[in-house]
Amino acid sequence: VSGELLGDAETLLATVRVTNLRAGIDVMSQTYPDLSQSELVNSSTRIAVNIKQAMKIPRETELQSLSADFVTNNLSAYEAYIDGLQHYNRFEYEEAEKDMNTALALAPEFYIARYRLADILNTTSRRTRAQEVFSKIPSDAGMNRREQLYIDAFRHVLAGASDEAITIYNQIL
Repeated sequence: VSGELLGDAETLLATVRVTNLRAGIDVMSQTYPDLSQSELVNSSTRIAVNIKQAMKIPRETELQSLSADFVTNNLSAYEAYIDGLQHYNRFEYEEAEKDMNTALALAPEFYIARYRLADILNTTSRRTRAQEVFSKIPSDAGMNRREQLYIDAFRHVLAGASDEAITIYNQIL
């Protein structure tokens, strides 16, 4: 299960994709355009039901967690995180760092934001601080597989094991 949440000042676009990795095909791909923040929160149940259907999970079976749950409960932190990613992609590291710190102030257990902050610190030659920030991500953080692969790869980056990191990043691709 993967997806994106993009937006501007007024509306959000949510996408969800369920991929059968063995067969290499998308089982479900859905776009939810022009959502307000409250519409996104209200859509989380519908999105979860669509994902369960695509995965052929009976309605009465509960998934342990979905990333949508985090967004629903921490919308402001997620917005700061998205802003940080946008700044990072434009090489605006100071602004990206501020946004990630804001996300973590709002949701201290937002571990993928903690990883991104460590990455920003490492990118801006503050390796020791990056290691301090990164070390606060528990091994049992309960992230999805993709997020966990990013964490595993970055652990190798910080250790100077580039070949191992590249192998993991290729798994993500």
